[in-house]
Amino acid sequence: MGGFLESHHLRLIAEVARHESVTRAADRLNVTQSAVSHQLRELENKVGTPIFVRSGKRMLLTPAGRVIADAADDVLGAIGRVEAQVAQLARHAAGELRVCTHCYTGYSWLPSLVEGLRRRYPSFSLQIAPEYTLDPITALLDAKLDLAIMNDESDDPRLRQRELFDDEHVAVVPASHRWASLPYVSPEEIASEPLYLYSRSIENSFIVRKVLKPAGLEPAHVTYLQLPEGIIEMVKAGMGATVLPKWSITNSLAAKDIKAIRITRSGVFRKWYAVTLAAAPPTPFMEEFIRLLIKQAPAPKRSLRSA
Repeated sequence: MGGFLESHHLRLIAEVARHESVTRAADRLNVTQSAVSHQLRELENKVGTPIFVRSGKRMLLTPAGRVIADAADDVLGAIGRVEAQVAQLARHAAGELRVCTHCYTGYSWLPSLVEGLRRRYPSFSLQIAPEYTLDPITALLDAKLDLAIMNDESDDPRLRQRELFDDEHVAVVPASHRWASLPYVSPEEIASEPLYLYSRSIENSFIVRKVLKPAGLEPAHVTYLQLPEGIIEMVKAGMGATVLPKWSITNSLAAKDIKAIRITRSGVFRKWYAVTLAAAPPTPFMEEFIRLLIKQAPAPKRSLRSA
């Protein structure tokens, strides 16, 4: 005996047990009395034992029937909750958005954005997934992530990407550092300074690939630390400098114990993108998340003002 119970069996048994009547159960299920009686007999034959016994006009559960009826309450309740959740998702009335930022685990920009989201979508939740920070594309393609905030373009046709904003990469030093009064620093100055970089290796470092190597330079002393908060603390302590996206350290700069210095006279800029699966249509919640992200984004100045 196996595989004899289906959800419609549970509903049938639950209704007969609740009303102690085949007739009233049939009315509730919107079927005929004979159909209910036939299904009960068929199920009892499969089970090999009675589920109900008749006592006068009442249909009473047997011990086997009580086991099934008790389980029916739990199972049908779970099915009902799942159906309600799926219906909400279909109407875009609730859901979850799983997000991570590429190569950066700081989310100081997030609280103000979430506040705006909650006002419009109180039944939605935002789930940050920092475990996919180093390889969000694989997470997207494996459906473990809904949206990646990337600072690299991708030509993968399975992905949809939308430009968010340009962000300036800046050198970050203590407020007392000799660079703090400079309008900008050169690649040579960066290469000679002890650096803390958010990267796995020199090959993965944006500032090394895009600024130092084109100038024929390599950092004289570099420490790789994939923890932005730790990097900032090292800089505050005077242990070295770093290079980070300015957008990602806005809150840290507000404390005024560190300072952001432009790199080269014209600055170093990088574009951020919102990347999603091309086959997955964006929900209104995702669209609002992207809209608010663009709205609160920095507006970097690409030309250096003269003193």
